[in-house]
Amino acid sequence: MNLRKDWSLAYFLYYTCWIGYWSIGLYLVVTIASTVMVSSDGYTRLLDLPVVMEVEEFSEFNELQMPTAAINIPEQFSIDIDIKAQTNQHGFNIVLLFLIQSLSSFALMAVLFLLSTIFKNVAEENPFDPVNSKNLLYSGVVTLLIGCINITLTFTPIPLLRELHLPDGYAIKHLSLPTDILLLVGVSLIVLAYVFKEGTRIYDEQKLTV
Repeated sequence: MNLRKDWSLAYFLYYTCWIGYWSIGLYLVVTIASTVMVSSDGYTRLLDLPVVMEVEEFSEFNELQMPTAAINIPEQFSIDIDIKAQTNQHGFNIVLLFLIQSLSSFALMAVLFLLSTIFKNVAEENPFDPVNSKNLLYSGVVTLLIGCINITLTFTPIPLLRELHLPDGYAIKHLSLPTDILLLVGVSLIVLAYVFKEGTRIYDEQKLTV
């Protein structure tokens, strides 16, 4: 495809969306393959699960004083953990946690696909195509919906996490999933979709008057 000078940025964003789309897809495939390969002896491992952990020891020694500075260590903090569980007993929970962990990635793939169609239309000199505002709206709704789902899932009890026997003073409080950024991006995309829709309407009215 030949790039035009006036639309080279749009083409760049179009290709960037597709590179991001396939990169995330490849990451998910590698993650699934890694989970399958590390499974042995009737056990399955789930890698890099984001959780919020609480360590009671930090409640007493959470602030370290130094001559010229101080470090505050919170009692609760986000961390990625690896879980190894028996497949026959916790296979469903492992699959559930993997889907929860990958939900944002699937949503991002959908958004990148929709955005790529918009940038392609702009690159082909169709910035006022009604499809652009619709795809922006769909992107915003998907992002906002995933943010709301993540809020719900963050505080939903997961049987496997509740059954982990951690040492005294250690506790997994809940999952650590992206929420604020998704809500902000979702609302921004919906507002931008409205602006695009109004711009398309004004453009169509101007064509009719001419």
